[in-house]
Amino acid sequence: NLNLRGGSVLMSSASDQAAPVEKFRKDYAPTPYAISEIELDFSLHDGETAESRATTVTSRLHVSRRPGADAGASLDLDGEDLELVSLAVDGVELTPGGGA
Repeated sequence: NLNLRGGSVLMSSASDQAAPVEKFRKDYAPTPYAISEIELDFSLHDGETAESRATTVTSRLHVSRRPGADAGASLDLDGEDLELVSLAVDGVELTPGGGA
C-alpha cells in the first residue's frame, strides 16, 4: 500500500486521506522501509511566466522492506506544494487510486 500526502495529485483514495498532523521528533519510530539510495535530477527553467519558471525535480528512490517488517505495511510519502507528475514501482507506472 502506497500513500502520498501533500501533493496536488494523490495516489490514495480521498477516504484514505487524513488532515495534516504536526509531527514531533519524540514521536518518530523506524519505518518499515529503508531507503538505501536517492537520486535527484533538477531541471531549472528561466521563463517569463511563473509556469515557465518552474523547477522540475525527478527523483529515484531505492527502497526495500526492512527485515521483520509487516508485509502489509504501507509506504507513506509526504510532500508540500508539489505536483506529482508520475510514479512508478519497478518500472510499472501507478495511477491515482488504481495502483499498478
